[in-house]
Amino acid sequence: IEIYTNLVYQIYSDNEIIKEINSCQNASPEARARAYRKICGKIQQYGMSAGGVECISIVLENGEDITYDFGMASAVDNLWEMYEDKKKMKPYELAQEGASNMVISPTERIVREEEEERIFHISKQMYDFKDIRKGTIGTVIMSVNETVLNSVCSAGQEETDAYTFNFIADEEGRILTYPEPFYAGIALAEGRTVKEFVEKTGVLEGMKIAAKQYKNENLGWYFYNAYDEDYILRDVRHIQYLTIVIGILLLMLSLFLIR
Repeated sequence: IEIYTNLVYQIYSDNEIIKEINSCQNASPEARARAYRKICGKIQQYGMSAGGVECISIVLENGEDITYDFGMASAVDNLWEMYEDKKKMKPYELAQEGASNMVISPTERIVREEEEERIFHISKQMYDFKDIRKGTIGTVIMSVNETVLNSVCSAGQEETDAYTFNFIADEEGRILTYPEPFYAGIALAEGRTVKEFVEKTGVLEGMKIAAKQYKNENLGWYFYNAYDEDYILRDVRHIQYLTIVIGILLLMLSLFLIR
């Protein structure tokens, strides 16, 4: 996450981008187009420095946007094209609610080129640091593929290890990433426990499921580890059985000696 949040910080504090955004105000159409091209070029450079970046947008205060979609390799066609008013985009709205803080939007399902993708967003308001008093000059939104989170969850696990897996959900129970991509972007049904959800998905079908959780206070995310309890405790139970058998043998030997 730090890789992508740092990228957003670099974009929103890039003096050249800020300069071009300011030059767009009250500029002629030709000058505005030149500024847009320069900003778009900078966006491309940032996006190519990390894998998994699907799209980067800068939404200006007048509602216009400067966007480059890496999945479509286009500055025209992008995953936000269905919005006439870019200020209606959920990541933009969350950035305004978050004031000057970095905001990470939960994973959502987006249809792009007739294929469904799962993407989460990182957004932040932009300021001209030479004149903070004039307020925000735009909002940067970076969209990242959910597979980035999935790869983090599966790190260190063997492909043949079918007895345990990790996944992430937010405070409202929305699944941010899951081994079965179908479930990423949906919310846990009200009243359903994590154990019941895992059982419903069938990932550990036929196993005695248990789950542990860890909450990251900075992100407000819950990291879950679901596992087959019988498999995890197999060594402990082997020792228990061995202890019982040895105890019985010792008891029998004692009774024999006493007799």
